[in-house]
Amino acid sequence: MNRKDAAELEDERFASDIADWLDGERKRGALGSIDIISGPGFLGKLRSGMSSQCSDVVDKEVKKNVLGADEETLLSYLK
Repeated sequence: MNRKDAAELEDERFASDIADWLDGERKRGALGSIDIISGPGFLGKLRSGMSSQCSDVVDKEVKKNVLGADEETLLSYLK
């Protein structure tokens, strides 16, 4: 396995872990709605791991790589 394959596999595992956590929070009633900001590639992995019930609580999706963005910039994407 080369370095790129390993990074891709880790991305998929991380997306799956987040999707599982979100679904668990949804099941216990802790999520009313959620907004997601993520790079387009990772967002696709995350969405593919989410249950349809969890997808239903997604209010907004922003497909942007925002690494290093400040709070004001992040909030502006959600308006």
